[in-house]
Amino acid sequence: MLSLRVSLLEKICIMLRVVRTQLECCCCPVGDVLGILGSTPDLKELMFIPECIKLCDSEPFPQAWSDSLSSRKNTVGLTLSDISRLVSFGRSLGTTALEGQIANCDMFCADFEIIGGAGEEKEICKSSAASRRARGRSHCDSGCLINSGKERRLPCIVYGSGNSYKNSNGRHNRGGAQSGVVKSGA
Repeated sequence: MLSLRVSLLEKICIMLRVVRTQLECCCCPVGDVLGILGSTPDLKELMFIPECIKLCDSEPFPQAWSDSLSSRKNTVGLTLSDISRLVSFGRSLGTTALEGQIANCDMFCADFEIIGGAGEEKEICKSSAASRRARGRSHCDSGCLINSGKERRLPCIVYGSGNSYKNSNGRHNRGGAQSGVVKSGA
């Protein structure tokens, strides 16, 4: 399910870039942008787009966007938080000056990229943990020691993974090097 979410978040980022491009280059009205999104092959998995296009025949865009996202069949794989962000994006689309809309596309795209990257990292960590258990190792794939519970280590910000650790001296633990590890209770 996580890989579906990561894939959908990547598609959402593509969608936001298409919207940005259409606004910036063509100053397209929202209805035209929506039509372009509906005909973009890379966005076929985003089921809320064709639903929104249909709903726009009978209701204004912001309401159609929100309604298309409220149907769970259109948003399978996304969290409620993802859906809430998309609803917020739709509420603001077409309501501000061009510069504001472009900035909004950039902001939401960056937000979804961060979320997608975190989801991708969780997926990698899960597969790494399974692989370590199978090999009986307590190291992540980059060779860093994993917190065994007997020692306290700081999360490694160099690799950005929950499976990499820095010791209390700020050194990255690789392989058997354990200098500077703080024992619990110390």
